[in-house]
Amino acid sequence: MLSVLYLILFFVFILILTGLFLPVRFHVVLNEKSKSISLGWFFMMLGADFVSKTFELHLLNQRIISRKLRKKRKEKKVEKKPKKIKKKGRGFDVSALWKEKDLLTRVLVVFVRFIRDMLRSIRLNRFFVEADIATPDPALTGTIYGGLYALSVPTNFVSPNIRLKVQPDFENEIPRGRAEVAFNTRLVNAIGATLRMFFALPKIRIIRTFLKIKRR
Repeated sequence: MLSVLYLILFFVFILILTGLFLPVRFHVVLNEKSKSISLGWFFMMLGADFVSKTFELHLLNQRIISRKLRKKRKEKKVEKKPKKIKKKGRGFDVSALWKEKDLLTRVLVVFVRFIRDMLRSIRLNRFFVEADIATPDPALTGTIYGGLYALSVPTNFVSPNIRLKVQPDFENEIPRGRAEVAFNTRLVNAIGATLRMFFALPKIRIIRTFLKIKRR
């Protein structure tokens, strides 16, 4: 009996360890017909479409769950009761934080490093943006289109996975666009970046500074 239990625990451990190194896939689509987001990991895929208001769960490329998202309930009208005036207590003195500039600088540096580590762990599979530039003023439309087109040309040479397409629309007054983004990352990288940030932060000093400012 114990050998079977150990075998199951070992299998679960190997499964979790494998999952940490497998990529987590994100896919976002924004256009006139669909506004959807999906997340895939292992043999699973979670997806939500905010236009059709549906939620789906796929397992081994087979749809397991498909449900409509709940609609917002109508709020019942409630008579407003007169609010009791509360005595003002001691608030949080934000201006006192400027006296801890070295602490703020250190926290900011750690946070920037965390963002950098997270961005390095992301692999961009597809980044496609198509925009129809339109404004009430045709001259302004042309100016904006010229600036964005000049930006899109060198950007398209950065990577074959990145595509920016802009075009002027002199007939409409409201801009329109379509976008699709697909990227993946690994949980082990996200966990590693989070742990590095956690151990690099001066946690005790942050708590002491917060309590000292709160007492003022």
